[in-house]
Amino acid sequence: MRSTHDLAVLDQGQGGGALPHAPRLLVIANPLAGTGAGRRLLQRTLDVLRAEGCRLLIAEARTPEEIAALAGGTGPEDADAVVAAGGDGTINAAANGLMQRDFPLPLGVLAVGTANVMALEMGLKRAPRALAAPFLNGRLRPVTPIETPSGHALLMVGAGFDGAVVAALAARPALKWRWGKLAYLPPVLDRIRHYDWPEISVRVDGAPHRAHGVVAVNGRLYGGAFRAVPEGDITRPGMHVVLLGGQGVAALLRQGAALAAGRLDRLADVRILPARELVVEGPAGLAIQADGDPLPPAPALLRVADRSLNLIWP
Repeated sequence: MRSTHDLAVLDQGQGGGALPHAPRLLVIANPLAGTGAGRRLLQRTLDVLRAEGCRLLIAEARTPEEIAALAGGTGPEDADAVVAAGGDGTINAAANGLMQRDFPLPLGVLAVGTANVMALEMGLKRAPRALAAPFLNGRLRPVTPIETPSGHALLMVGAGFDGAVVAALAARPALKWRWGKLAYLPPVLDRIRHYDWPEISVRVDGAPHRAHGVVAVNGRLYGGAFRAVPEGDITRPGMHVVLLGGQGVAALLRQGAALAAGRLDRLADVRILPARELVVEGPAGLAIQADGDPLPPAPALLRVADRSLNLIWP
């Protein structure tokens, strides 16, 4: 019988494996993620997993550093998989910890946070039995993250307006806990009033480009259930760079409406380029975010990582 360690090695970059029956799960829960409804959903999901025989070890961690340390310090002698219970920031922090290991454990997702784009990419529904199902009969599928100056991003990296919004929200962390998704509204309105819309210089696989907004997308979705890259596939290595032309609030609203309608790729001032490497050259100090958490400002080098991480898929 293969061990979990063997599965992790076999399926690195391949997928197709599965967790053992009644797996041992290290659940890293972020008490600051999501709202009261999210915490109740987590408790009900954990109850389902226990009833199905899963052996759970629950650990709380509040910061990305704490979450990464817990995930990265967990090996096959401790658990069969690491489970991130929170939003996209919690999931990405756990992934960063696991990517520090030579043979990382699989990563599971309990989407109970504010932003749950990864769950949408995976087709997970926010209901206890739906969230528990992958740990009972799901499969392992590899996801190749985007390598950033400070780690990895599973979903996307944004430079420009969205980076500025995330930076403003990070300065007021209590907003997410109190308001959930509405927490983004105050920083968005503030940045609309004060952002100066600089021209951004980038290189996509060595070719120079200019835009007023830049997003590197690892899958299909951006900002929720909004399809930014129709042909994107998060289980296929490679990213797409979305170059947003236009300047100011009018362009932001027009592009936002097109994104919500699934027609962003049809706008004349939007280009979507497949890429292996993206260099955000400037302007210096430009705000950058990855999966909803701030990154060091521009200049920055982003590229497709040279190895994958197995996620537990429905």
